[in-house]
Amino acid sequence: MEEVAVEQLSSTLEKEKKTIELESEDDDDMDNWAESLKNLEKNYDIFYTEQVSNINVYFFYVNKGELEKVRQENIDINNGALIRDQLIYIINDNKYIMKCKYYLSAVLKYNVSLEPGKIYDFLTNEDDDENYQYLQKLKTVDTIRFSDTITMFNDFNSLYIIFNKTKPVRSQTKKVSLGRARMTKKKELKD
Repeated sequence: MEEVAVEQLSSTLEKEKKTIELESEDDDDMDNWAESLKNLEKNYDIFYTEQVSNINVYFFYVNKGELEKVRQENIDINNGALIRDQLIYIINDNKYIMKCKYYLSAVLKYNVSLEPGKIYDFLTNEDDDENYQYLQKLKTVDTIRFSDTITMFNDFNSLYIIFNKTKPVRSQTKKVSLGRARMTKKKELKD
């Protein structure tokens, strides 16, 4: 009787051991499948959008309509934004070339905010070009926000700062009086 019980116990343990081995093989297969998927996914990482972490800043120095010099810097930004104080510092730090002062003329932002599903249309120009207007003239010197960009287009995100040697002419308005001028009469005071 004991031999039968030992034999049944041995048979049960053998079945459990095979089940554990099968589960272990299934786990290995699952790990291999997950690893294969991860490796396959790496090929497409360049098509996902990510937050802009650095931009190229180009400085153009113009004198009498002639381009005198072009400089380029790569600048790190936080949370996809170039804050106002940092932008002012960059402008002030780069307005002198060879001890000659240049004046800020324009600031342009180039931000490729293309969606991953539209890459083919963009490359084949099947959509209107109006959908792909990525260059923007900034009207004020303020914090500049860059939209998330597809990884492979991240190097195109740029800021163009144009300096001019002559001071920009600000339009000044002349005060215009509408109506007659007021005339006052002098009265003599009695003593």
